[in-house]
Amino acid sequence: MRKTIQTWMIAMLVVLVAAACGAPAKDGANGSNAGSAKQEGGQSDSGNDDKEEPSAAEEPTPAPTPEYPSSFDIGDVLVFPNQYEIRMVSQQTATKVVPPNPDDYYTYYEVKETDKIYVHTVFNVKNLSGDSVAADEVMDVKVVYDGKYEYSAFSTIEERGGGDFTYTNITGIAPLTEGVLHFLAEVPLEVKDSGKPVEVIVSANGLEITGTGNESEGQRLVMGEEIELQAKTAWKQYAPLAAGEPVTEEDYAELTVLDAEFATKVVPPKASGYYSYYEVKEPAHTYAHVSFAFKNLATAGKVADEAINVRLVYDNKYEYRGFSAIEENNGADFTYSNITNIDPLTTGRLHYLIEVPAEVETSGQPVVLVVQMNETNYYYEMK
Repeated sequence: MRKTIQTWMIAMLVVLVAAACGAPAKDGANGSNAGSAKQEGGQSDSGNDDKEEPSAAEEPTPAPTPEYPSSFDIGDVLVFPNQYEIRMVSQQTATKVVPPNPDDYYTYYEVKETDKIYVHTVFNVKNLSGDSVAADEVMDVKVVYDGKYEYSAFSTIEERGGGDFTYTNITGIAPLTEGVLHFLAEVPLEVKDSGKPVEVIVSANGLEITGTGNESEGQRLVMGEEIELQAKTAWKQYAPLAAGEPVTEEDYAELTVLDAEFATKVVPPKASGYYSYYEVKEPAHTYAHVSFAFKNLATAGKVADEAINVRLVYDNKYEYRGFSAIEENNGADFTYSNITNIDPLTTGRLHYLIEVPAEVETSGQPVVLVVQMNETNYYYEMK
């Protein structure tokens, strides 16, 4: 019995030893093979420390922020490409500000308090865009005294060649024309004679730039990237008009172009006695003047200034609008089109005057009048 147990124990011991000798060795840390079996291409699967890790995608380098001038002198031109040019003409203090070439009747500004004075700055603004811009939306101005005291300025704009001032919030600056803006900041009287610095800060198109108050010969300071002008060529799809050839819209009107010209002064065709006339005030401007015969085919009268709409497109980029007048007394005078009716089956002679820069007449670039009648568009080529 004892012999049988000993024999069985010896047999079990032999089996255990054999099992231990035949088992593969294990890596106690991660259970991976510790051998050096080769991968395809001869690379080891042993976790070599020199193996290069794949790099993450590189972040793109951000575009540098453009830097623009931070100060300007009187006489410098701030250029916002295809938007506008701003040139500071003068900076002074005054208790009363009048137009440079006052008419018989004119608007002026005067401080009411004896301990106050205006810082008065003047800017020429040229519109480089393709459409009219509101004068009060081009720029803002504030005055900083002694580096810390701020005063807001209000604006006014010259009209009639500097003969008067008018409101900037109801005045547009047409493409390729200039407006003369005056900014007035009411400040304490001490600002005039204290000797402490007075800075004029202009805000335009999201940028601020500080006026030094010094005069210079004038540099052109670019203040932004160029913006592409939108082409104005939709008129090419409209029906053409020819002088002397009527077009008819049933139950609305018959319209005929009588004449089209450039002129600095427009008088009635048969002017007699006392009469109204129109004359541009700016030496670098002229009128595009076109006249129409409008026969009312509707069953009711029509207010003359609602009969048609007219606009001018220059160089397929710049657009201008004007005003109208209507003949009375058989062409001896003009009167207001907004108070005059054209009765059914009668003809009114309408004159449209569109003020444009003189270059529109002389440049050789195309000039097209776009005429809208009863929601139908036509075009007439002036040149």
